[in-house]
Amino acid sequence: MVVSWLIVRSPCMMRCYWRDPGKTAEVIQGGWLHTGDMASIDGQGYVRILGRIDGMIIRGGFNVYAAELEHLYSAHPSVLEVAAFPLPHPELGQQIAVALVCKRSTAMDGALFRNWAQGHLAKFKLPDRIVFFHELPKLPTGKVDIQAIKASIEP
Repeated sequence: MVVSWLIVRSPCMMRCYWRDPGKTAEVIQGGWLHTGDMASIDGQGYVRILGRIDGMIIRGGFNVYAAELEHLYSAHPSVLEVAAFPLPHPELGQQIAVALVCKRSTAMDGALFRNWAQGHLAKFKLPDRIVFFHELPKLPTGKVDIQAIKASIEP
C-alpha cells in the first residue's frame, strides 16, 4: 500500500479561488490540484482517502489519521458526533484527543470508550484524552470547529 498526498487533474476541476490568487497558487501547481488529502492505493488500484493532511496527528513518531478515529467512534451505537484532534504533549509531540457527543442515556466515561476502541485500534492510536460535549461547536460552513473545542478544554 502506497500512502501519499492526493493530487488530481481534470477538465472539470476548479480553476481558482474567488479573488484569492495566493490561495490558488498554493493549491494549483502546474495544472494539478493539491487536495490536502492523504490517500492510499491498494494492489488493485483502488484509492482510499485516509483523511486531511492537516488532520494527521503525529504521536511519538507514529502517524494517526483523525478521520480513522472519527470513523471508528461514529460506529459506536451511543455516539452521535465525534471529532479527533491533536493536543500538545511534552514528550510525544502530540497526544490524541477525541471529542464525543453521546446519546442522553450514555455514561460519560472516557475509560469506557477508550477500552471499547482497544479491540479496533493499534495501541499507539488509542486516544489519550476523551472529552464530552452536548454539541460540538461548528463553523458557519457547518464543519466542526476544532479550535473552539481546543479552547474550551483544559490543557
